[in-house]
Amino acid sequence: MVFILLNREDKHIEYIQTLPNIKMKIYLDNNIFIYLENGSLTLSDLEEAINGKIDKIFYSASHIQEALEIKGSTEEQRLERINKRLNTIENITKCNYLYENLEHQTYELLEKPVMKIVTALIPHLEDVHFSN
Repeated sequence: MVFILLNREDKHIEYIQTLPNIKMKIYLDNNIFIYLENGSLTLSDLEEAINGKIDKIFYSASHIQEALEIKGSTEEQRLERINKRLNTIENITKCNYLYENLEHQTYELLEKPVMKIVTALIPHLEDVHFSN
């Protein structure tokens, strides 16, 4: 597996030159998801930048964390923006999740971004008290 960090600050894309006919698996920085979401960058632009075909794009827990940090002028707007970002991540990655455990072993999983939020909240459900 080849990981490529595409960072588009100041309209500059850093990439690793690839050999032809290699299926590329890439991990995008959060700002690249933002550029893809707002249309200032396309998947074709990325493939052109790496001079190859992208086979899989991954997201990780850090993308979910950054999505949850999105602000809005109202709570409704904030939730709409979070939902939009999660949909963007899901559509671009096709739910390819890159998981690293505490022993630094990395696994490729198929999981919807919204499920990562639910999974993260489950340990805290015991703190929720329901009234009768």
